[in-house]
Amino acid sequence: MSAKYREHVESTGCVDFTKIRLEDVRRVVPGKLLDVDWTEVIFIKNIRGPKRSSLDTIVWSRTEGFYRTKVRPRMLLNRLAEYNGISWFDMTMFYRYLHLTGRVPFVIGPLMFIATEMPKSRSHTSWIGGQFVRHINEVAKSNGKSKVRIDLANHMEMVIWDSEPRLRKSLTDAQSVLRLEQAEQAVRARTNSVEASNDWLNAVSELYQLSKETFAKEVLHKAGFGKEIKGADIKRIVREIDRGNNDSLHLNDER
Repeated sequence: MSAKYREHVESTGCVDFTKIRLEDVRRVVPGKLLDVDWTEVIFIKNIRGPKRSSLDTIVWSRTEGFYRTKVRPRMLLNRLAEYNGISWFDMTMFYRYLHLTGRVPFVIGPLMFIATEMPKSRSHTSWIGGQFVRHINEVAKSNGKSKVRIDLANHMEMVIWDSEPRLRKSLTDAQSVLRLEQAEQAVRARTNSVEASNDWLNAVSELYQLSKETFAKEVLHKAGFGKEIKGADIKRIVREIDRGNNDSLHLNDER
């Protein structure tokens, strides 16, 4: 970090991401050399420079400090997803099954990355490592925008653009996703733990069915089929595939 900004952080014990600038972070890591220790990532800041510089991501790691990279935050999380064999579709299905609303978090094991900073566009999002959050306090708005001060597990604080109710809800939702994810893993492993009880077995069975039907619907939509494919058709398609029947279904002809 620049000497001026480092002095500010050390004297206050707080990183204010509502005021940080690209030039405040000196270390730049090329995307090809980037090897992220995700267990230590506290915050991923999506930031634009004065000339819309391509170096638009700041990463704060508990062990590696601060660095910049050309890789966008969503692309960083895509790398994490690919490495662990889980997808955004999986995350969305957990979210839909639990009837949650808002931006979908990325949860895998103890890691909970939560979209934050109320972006004007969906692609301009920052992410906070929810496992580091200990307490959230709303602070005075700036130019009409909500800000929160967050107490962190590393005994520091950070300030970001968000509201206390929204961020708290996002954390609670991510914890719900984690519990369902753990139950699904327990069912897969066929353990006899509490997480694999009959209630969880039923829940995971329903989750799988929702995932299959949603996937089938989205594939058909991508292929150009729209309103002519009804919900009953989707259920029938999935049922036939589950039964190993590979014969074509001529749904329009049947109508």
